[in-house]
Amino acid sequence: MSKNKPKETIEYVIRLQDKERQLAEDAIGAYQINRIMTPLVTLVNDVSGMALILTLLASIIGFVFIANEDLSPAGLIDSFTTQREQAIAAGIIGATTPAFGGLISRWLGLFEDK
Repeated sequence: MSKNKPKETIEYVIRLQDKERQLAEDAIGAYQINRIMTPLVTLVNDVSGMALILTLLASIIGFVFIANEDLSPAGLIDSFTTQREQAIAAGIIGATTPAFGGLISRWLGLFEDK
């Protein structure tokens, strides 16, 4: 069975205008954010994940966070803020933004800027 060569080639070009290009970029960005945020939200909803995040944050700020296993993630956050306030009152950390981790602390609103 012989195969004939094509006599002509037809080429189709699809061009997006600015609006369609912007919509496609927004859809790709939303998909990428969803791929990143889903595991992060799952980690934050887990008690051990939240305890890990708060322990790392406390070490950046400069105090030791002692987590209670019986707490919920919201309870861990309350315990963190209480222990942070106690560390400020005891003079372990300053009431102003520390030098190391200052950008993170300012971003999270953990200390007042003076």
